[in-house]
Amino acid sequence: AWVAYDKKEKLLEVEFINTGNIYQYFDVPAKEYKGLMEASSKGSYMRDCIIDCYDYTKVKRSRYRQETEAEEQTIEDFAGSY
Repeated sequence: AWVAYDKKEKLLEVEFINTGNIYQYFDVPAKEYKGLMEASSKGSYMRDCIIDCYDYTKVKRSRYRQETEAEEQTIEDFAGSY
């Protein structure tokens, strides 16, 4: 559903469309985030290059995404949705 990346912390945060679950992946290099955003299939890239390749945790709330779509938030070193 959406992706956020914090390049300072090397933190990739992903919300999956099919479940609505949000996961944070740790120590993800910027090149992996770029590869994900450029991939023709985000799901395939996640399966092949992110899931089970980096430590992660499931979270209840996003660090980056506002709960209400009406509110916009600008975060330095943050890249957003697809």
